[in-house]
Amino acid sequence: MEKKLNTIWQYRRILGSHFLECLAILLLIYELIEIFCSVSNQSIKIIIGVSIFIVSIVYALCRLLCKKKKLTLEINKRTKLTIQERDLFKNSDCAIVVPVNEFFDTHIDDGIINRNSIHGQFIRLFSKDIAFLRSQIDAQLSLFDKLPRNRERTMVNDLPQDRYPLGTCVRIQKSNKIYILVAVARFNSNEHIEVSTEEFPEVIRKMFNGIEQLHDGKPVYIPLVGGGLAGYDLTNMQILNTIIQAAHLSKGLHISKGVTICLYGKEQIESLNLNVIEYLYNRWKTLK
Repeated sequence: MEKKLNTIWQYRRILGSHFLECLAILLLIYELIEIFCSVSNQSIKIIIGVSIFIVSIVYALCRLLCKKKKLTLEINKRTKLTIQERDLFKNSDCAIVVPVNEFFDTHIDDGIINRNSIHGQFIRLFSKDIAFLRSQIDAQLSLFDKLPRNRERTMVNDLPQDRYPLGTCVRIQKSNKIYILVAVARFNSNEHIEVSTEEFPEVIRKMFNGIEQLHDGKPVYIPLVGGGLAGYDLTNMQILNTIIQAAHLSKGLHISKGVTICLYGKEQIESLNLNVIEYLYNRWKTLK
């Protein structure tokens, strides 16, 4: 109950908007009925008025608190974006976006990459052929300009030394799946993530540019990029809202088989309110 009360207070303006929206519609209907069938009894008018008020409150509360489990938004005429609970890696014949660090590391279980992170899960898919994975990544990265080296990485043997701008995307193919690796995190000298919140929108913009170029006409599945271990000082709601806005602002974004943001884990799912996300997107996209 306390959590719901906090949600109501946090999103009181949205609640008020839904209340006024319903109230206006019901009052309009009542006025139209009055034109054709006038109600003269004062007691009946009071009952109708109270009923309209109560119905409007209940409608607003339901719109805010009865969370959607799935939301589909029309980004443009050619691209739809769906948000739902789904296992990122259990999709076939698709393109899967994998957030990685600026070095595109392929080490796990050594204090560099958490094996349970999305980056770590991806590396584990190639556990029997890390050398092949490393060669594919390096071949793709050879097409991009490197950032200047700022230190020697010596924490683990054979760590990649070259780093690349955040937002850099490369494609790795395995069977009928494409993996689009996107650099979203920067490491400091202790190999700990160190990023700036102000960078996040630009990283996501570059990510969508890379997805459009590399997805090969397949449906695209992405995690909540920037959440979890990525280190951005943003709530999951702020991260999801930024991703959606970036998709909408990507001019001519064309992913005909759609983009799905895959949510996972009870904590992540409960932290998101898709009703609020839908409300914000519908109002934001109409701004001129």
